[in-house]
Amino acid sequence: MKIIHKTAGLTLVETIVILFIFLILVCIAIPKVQDNSVKKKCEEIPQVLMTFEHAQITHLAETGTLATKLSDLPCSIPHSKWFTYQMQGGDKAPATMIATVAPGVKLGRYKPGFGHASTTITISGTVTRSRGEFAQRHLPTFK
Repeated sequence: MKIIHKTAGLTLVETIVILFIFLILVCIAIPKVQDNSVKKKCEEIPQVLMTFEHAQITHLAETGTLATKLSDLPCSIPHSKWFTYQMQGGDKAPATMIATVAPGVKLGRYKPGFGHASTTITISGTVTRSRGEFAQRHLPTFK
């Protein structure tokens, strides 16, 4: 008489090993997905700040001064779900546009109001950009 052993399925140890490997892969993937999500949301910042730069330079060429209000500029700054944009200065003083994480929004590990990216235009037309921690990480080309 022949004894036949049927082995169907996985043993408990094999199942635990597979689950352990799966959990390690998930732990690696989640931060990468969150990082890509934040990076994608941050892509709007350079577009908005560069629009501000061009509008201020146009206003400077036409009037000889920098705009003190956004409504004086020949453009509109779009409403953002993720960031707040604030303008400071103008006229004969340097004009600055600052982007920060919007109130009530958490981008990855960044809390509302955290960090910044900004652009400053002087009366001579010189443009200076600065970046906070989140902008340095997610906007490496915005300099």
